[in-house]
Amino acid sequence: MNILHITPHLGGGVGTVVTNMLRYFNANSTHNNTLICLDKLRSESKHFLSQDGLLFIENASSDILLLKKYINDSDVVLLHWWNHPLSGKFLYDLQKLGPCRLALWCHISGLTEPNNLIEAAIKISDKFIFTTPLSYGAKSLRGLSSLQRSKLSWIWSTRGIDYFPAIPSDIKEEPLRLLYFGNLDYAKLSFTFPQIIKELGKDAVFIDIAGPPVDKFIDDLKSLNLQSNVVYHGFVTEARKHELLNSASIFIYPLAPNHYGTCDQAIQEAMAYGLVPVVYSNPMEAYMIAHEENGIIASSRYDFIKSTRNLIENKHDLRRLSKSAKIFSHQYYNLSSLRDQWDHVFQSLSNLKKSSKVFIEVDPGSLGYQLFKLTVPSISSQIDLLVDSSSTIDTCIQSSIRNYFSSTLQTSPSKSSINQFLQYFPQDRKLRLLKNQLQTFISCL
Repeated sequence: MNILHITPHLGGGVGTVVTNMLRYFNANSTHNNTLICLDKLRSESKHFLSQDGLLFIENASSDILLLKKYINDSDVVLLHWWNHPLSGKFLYDLQKLGPCRLALWCHISGLTEPNNLIEAAIKISDKFIFTTPLSYGAKSLRGLSSLQRSKLSWIWSTRGIDYFPAIPSDIKEEPLRLLYFGNLDYAKLSFTFPQIIKELGKDAVFIDIAGPPVDKFIDDLKSLNLQSNVVYHGFVTEARKHELLNSASIFIYPLAPNHYGTCDQAIQEAMAYGLVPVVYSNPMEAYMIAHEENGIIASSRYDFIKSTRNLIENKHDLRRLSKSAKIFSHQYYNLSSLRDQWDHVFQSLSNLKKSSKVFIEVDPGSLGYQLFKLTVPSISSQIDLLVDSSSTIDTCIQSSIRNYFSSTLQTSPSKSSINQFLQYFPQDRKLRLLKNQLQTFISCL
């Protein structure tokens, strides 16, 4: 069976999941897997895919003839989906790319905007598969018909531990090392993180922080005047990340309350190495971690700091939780289970006849604007008023819009924000007009 994987891009978390998924499937299944990236691939993904002899193509979003050929030759098209502008564009373009069997693997929870589930995306799919059962609680599912609900299922997202270096079983070196690695954008990371670092940095421990630089976070870190025992490494390679995991004992991971994660790969990797995760009581983390069994779930910044210090001081609890975290990770985060579940999906899809797909019908000139509106349903009618020159915006609506677009996610250069949509649709007149109108009363945009 020919499986065509489509992805808007491959970054850190989802990138390692898809890359390792393809590598494992290529070596341990009978299917032929091909990857088409709508944007560019990061160098590490290309290295590992090439190393394992996988066919991949990048920067394909506008190459209609290429997409049409590969879709025609595929038995199943699997779109690794989240509210990325190029994901929406691909679904829109499908109407001219020919019939297919289409599965969407949803790499967002769908619980909050702009990481919401889009009904049109469920309708266009033959199978719509969550990466976590948390997504069944999404508000946007409440009005689905029984037909659309029958398409829903879930497969836990994991990069597996199959491609990890050998993981040691002994207790880590003294003094203890604390580690954070991942996204440093406050769209995902809690604003409390710098203060947590400042407090824990006073203890006799080392703290390593790794992740691609984000200006706001870097500024906050510099303002703390931290001691030499706190080290920011910037972006690190996979090899260097494993070295950091190998030397650390506690994984400090305070995420924002409405972050976009579903089944965080960083948590999975840290637990596989026996690091004890300390997290906030957000839905995703509470689902992944059993408090005081294989990690710690903190209720506040003060509780986070106190709990981490307790682990530092109580080596017995640290060893117990470390062992439990490692056992749990190796039991649940493996690629063999992932392959078996996807084999079942591919087989069920092969019984369907290929069909033509229509996502949304809009003026192509305002496609970016319309796709962006799908990510902000609670405020879409109000932003229509902003781009309608004949409308008068009262102060109440203006205040509502200001509060919404001042949120961390909308000020981000990525994360399905208006800024990201403008990056991919710079000529969209309505989208540019909306951004200009917003900037007249929202300085942070």
